[in-house]
Amino acid sequence: MPKILGATAGQISVGDSFMIAGTKIVLERILAKFVGNGSLISGGVKLGGAFAIKKLMGGKISDIVSTALTVDGAEDLVTAFIPRISGGLFGTSDVKVDLI
Repeated sequence: MPKILGATAGQISVGDSFMIAGTKIVLERILAKFVGNGSLISGGVKLGGAFAIKKLMGGKISDIVSTALTVDGAEDLVTAFIPRISGGLFGTSDVKVDLI
């Protein structure tokens, strides 16, 4: 493994960060079809899933998946309260990015 992947930023290695980011992207796209994205509902479901996975499973894969879901769920909850880019508090509107 190249040295950069083993380097740490905080308590997470760069290699783990890449795995978490990749997992987040894949899960976000899959879950968006079922629970939406950028809303209170999607954020709550993702955070709940993260806690359930961490509690029911163990090991490195569980850590990667639960961290990815935690980050994505927190991102959804924060996004839900930003009017111009959110899917609405309960995911009732399409996400429109209108920053300019």
